[in-house]
Amino acid sequence: MNPPQNWLSWARGRKLLASLLLSSVQSQAAVWIGIDLTVDPFDPPRIVDEVSAHVDRVGANGEKIMVVAITGRTLTDPIVFWQSSLPEKPGIKNKDRKDTLEKLRAKLRQGLENKNTYPKALFDQSRIADFFKLPATATLQDEQQLKLAIWSDMLEVHSPVDWEHGQIAAKDIAIPRLTGTVAIFGVRSSKYKDSVMWDKVRGIWVTTLKEAGLKTTVYSSIQ
Repeated sequence: MNPPQNWLSWARGRKLLASLLLSSVQSQAAVWIGIDLTVDPFDPPRIVDEVSAHVDRVGANGEKIMVVAITGRTLTDPIVFWQSSLPEKPGIKNKDRKDTLEKLRAKLRQGLENKNTYPKALFDQSRIADFFKLPATATLQDEQQLKLAIWSDMLEVHSPVDWEHGQIAAKDIAIPRLTGTVAIFGVRSSKYKDSVMWDKVRGIWVTTLKEAGLKTTVYSSIQ
């Protein structure tokens, strides 16, 4: 469904709805996934396949899952693609678990394919670090750790920060204290000039996340 012409009303409505969705599950959500809608090139089919496979791989039975968008307004106008739990029991031949994952795929596919219906203002910047602020307020069960994953080129962009044009510095990103792991997928994009730039961006993120209490288990690139 296309957003209303009245941008302000649409934004307020989306913000309220997303806030309600977030508050309903973030209290114990352990698996958080962020998908960067500003990355170029953007490949929805690949992302859907990889996200569903990742959730199946790391999500425990009964665990709550959050899948959200990373945009220029990651916090102020959040887009929630999926918020639900994996079944407590996988069912015979994993049928219940497979059914839930298929629902996730359908919702995510719809959300990503509707990217062009979102206001262009969401894509003027890329606030990747803000993604980590969403689970920072989550109340987890004892000894439960966050399992985070991001599909992004990891190039932070918000005034005056502009990593896309090589102005890269660790001071540009601030990550709240968290406990758990993070997997980063598909970080290579058309914005990277060379491998030196890629190595610098990777080094800053891995170090900053480690200092925040997160272990980077995957940092892969798309050639």
